[in-house]
Amino acid sequence: MQLNLQVGEFSSETGEILEEGQTFRLDLDEAKGDNQRVMLPHPEIIEASEIGHELLVDDGKVKLKVSGKVSSSIHNLLLLKTIPAYLDMA
Repeated sequence: MQLNLQVGEFSSETGEILEEGQTFRLDLDEAKGDNQRVMLPHPEIIEASEIGHELLVDDGKVKLKVSGKVSSSIHNLLLLKTIPAYLDMA
């Protein structure tokens, strides 16, 4: 299953650099994100996500694979690809 998602804001106005293979977290925390985590303003997506699902972010430029989750976050997302090499959701 693949989902194309929009996420919350990042602290950096220019976006964040993510490396292929790094882990990342999507959560419900309204604080601005960084290169480790960002808010996903869709609790229903967090609830429905399962280990193995792939999530597309920034119109498919970033692909994340779910490898763990708790009730309020999808964590240990493995970055599978980036085009371009940073995530800019501002």
